[in-house]
Amino acid sequence: MVKLGTVTIAALAGNSGAADRALTFSPGRMPAGIAAADPMLAVRTATYPVSFQQRQ
Repeated sequence: MVKLGTVTIAALAGNSGAADRALTFSPGRMPAGIAAADPMLAVRTATYPVSFQQRQ
């Protein structure tokens, strides 16, 4: 392991409930220059928004 830094939470958002609901995890959301080696990731990425909508 290599310690890269420290993450510090200084305050919570005032509307944290609404902000939390607006966040969605997408396994295919990657920064430029990073690519997935597993082709199943594309399928999973397409299903996450559907699942999120069902939970709303």
